[in-house]
Amino acid sequence: MIDVPGATPSQLVLTLGKDQNAYLVNRNNLSGITSPVAQANMVAGATNRGTSAVTYHTSHGTYFAFHDDGNAIAVYKVTATNPPTIVAVGL
Repeated sequence: MIDVPGATPSQLVLTLGKDQNAYLVNRNNLSGITSPVAQANMVAGATNRGTSAVTYHTSHGTYFAFHDDGNAIAVYKVTATNPPTIVAVGL
């Protein structure tokens, strides 16, 4: 679960799919079949390891990071917009 102050919706669930995509869904509206609030391709050619994912907040925003099968750490920002988006952050 991830909270993004200023985003609409702001209470989200983050999931990393085997299809190399990350998905954000509104955790206050999980009934039925709906489209994700945001989705983004994470790593071309590598599989996400959701078991090692982390979310964190700084004065600059809300982020999530994970270790992929390509031996890299990937970091992404969730924007405080309506709707929120997922943006890659360079390390």
